[in-house]
Amino acid sequence: MKAIKIFSFVILSITLFVSCKKEENFTRPEMNEQEAVAAKSVQGEWTEFTPFNADKPKSFILNENGEASSTNIINNEYKNWWVSNHYLYVISKNAESKNDTLILTMKAVSDDVIVLEQNGQEYTYKRVSK
Repeated sequence: MKAIKIFSFVILSITLFVSCKKEENFTRPEMNEQEAVAAKSVQGEWTEFTPFNADKPKSFILNENGEASSTNIINNEYKNWWVSNHYLYVISKNAESKNDTLILTMKAVSDDVIVLEQNGQEYTYKRVSK
């Protein structure tokens, strides 16, 4: 009986240790030269061109190291990003604290404006800083 208790304790301890494991670091996927140029052009801080709510405009930051952050983007906290084949991929944490990958088509990119599309909906952002 004592052996069963010890065995149960060991199994429970291992389960707790594995479930509490720290999240693995993000490694941005390899980008070819063209994708790297596109990534460089979208780095920086972006905010809604015409905010729905002027007091709380949606905005996000794409850092050079592949990290991302967001403000006022409901149900998604941006964490990481990369570019591949004219798509902007953003890893975000959703309302249930699960990682989600957003895939946004880069319709247009200039020094000051970016137009993204997801599920037939276009989103226009202006650059705050580069």
